[in-house]
Amino acid sequence: FNLETGEEIVQKDLFLDYEGFKKMVEKDFRQANEIAPEESINKNGHLFTDNQFKLAQNIIITQNEIILHYNKYEISPFSSGITIMKFPMQTFKKYLNPLYF
Repeated sequence: FNLETGEEIVQKDLFLDYEGFKKMVEKDFRQANEIAPEESINKNGHLFTDNQFKLAQNIIITQNEIILHYNKYEISPFSSGITIMKFPMQTFKKYLNPLYF
């Protein structure tokens, strides 16, 4: 949300380079889950729609890091629980829209 107006900010508007950020996160996700670039993103039982990686619905941005919080069923079966990915701000700040940060 925009703290000044109270309006919801569209996720893509948070980023100068949304697709670049998404590619970096997918690369990290694949590495963490031992999924090669040419393999299906759903190889290990994940539930990405149309076999396409997507960013979490919930993105938390702090002074020190960017956190992606995937809810149960968002990308994995309920039994897998939530998935949290954290990225250092100094590495990924270049992707963020300075209008909001």
